[in-house]
Amino acid sequence: MNKRRRCRNVVTVVNVLKEQGVLTIDIQEAFRRGNVDALIFSNKDAVLIKHSCGAYMLWAATVEAGRLALREVPEMQVCVVHGQAAFEAIRCERKGFSVEKPCKQFCRYSMQRHKAKSPFPIRELTTDDLPQVAAHYKLESKEEIAATIEHGLMFGAEVDGELAGFIGMHTDGSVGMLEVFKKYRRCGVGSALVSHMNNYHADRGWTVYGQVYFDNDVSLAMQRRLGLAESEDYIRWISGRDTF
Repeated sequence: MNKRRRCRNVVTVVNVLKEQGVLTIDIQEAFRRGNVDALIFSNKDAVLIKHSCGAYMLWAATVEAGRLALREVPEMQVCVVHGQAAFEAIRCERKGFSVEKPCKQFCRYSMQRHKAKSPFPIRELTTDDLPQVAAHYKLESKEEIAATIEHGLMFGAEVDGELAGFIGMHTDGSVGMLEVFKKYRRCGVGSALVSHMNNYHADRGWTVYGQVYFDNDVSLAMQRRLGLAESEDYIRWISGRDTF
C-alpha cells in the first residue's frame, strides 16, 4: 500500500514538473534515470529533491512555496534553483551563499537517433587524454575531469588522428564540458560531438539536456541552431561556504 502511494505521488510530482517544460527537465530526468535520493517536498507550487550527485534541486512557482520547501532541509551545500521565485525563496531563507551566473536550460525532447554519420571519428576518452582535456577545460578540477573520464562519460572527436574537441556528462546528468580546440572551430566538430551525445541518450531512453550561461553567446547560438527547446526562465547553482 505504501509503495503504491509513493508511486502515485511520484507520478503526480513528475506531471507537475512537466508542466514547467524545459526549466525543470533536469529534475524530470532525475526521476526517469533513478537519480533521486529523496523527494523532500512536493505540492502543486514547489518540488524539492536531493539528487544522487549530492545537490538539492528546487523548483517553486511562488516565493512562499519555495520557502516552505527549503525549511525541510536545515543545511545544504549545493542547491540548483529553478526560476526566479525559487531564487528569491533561497535568498530569503539562506544567508552566506555564492551563486553562479544564471543558465538557460536546453533539451531535445525527441529520443530518435541522429542518422547522419559523423564526419569525424568520435571515441571514449581515456586517462591518457586527461592532461590535454584539463589544459583546455577550467570549469572543473582535474580530479573531477578524471572521474568523468573513468566513468566513461567523456568523448572526443579526432581530426587527422589528433584530438580536436571533447564533450562530457556532469554528475547531475546534464551534458556539458564541450570544448573545441581553436584550430578546429567552425568546421562541424562541436555539432558532431553534440549529435554523438544525443545518440548516447537516445539509446538509453533519456532526454538529452544541458545548461548554458546566459552570456555564453557562442554556445547559446549553437543550441538554438540545433533546434533544441530552451527554457524561458533561468536556473542557478547556489553553494554555501560550508553549509547554508
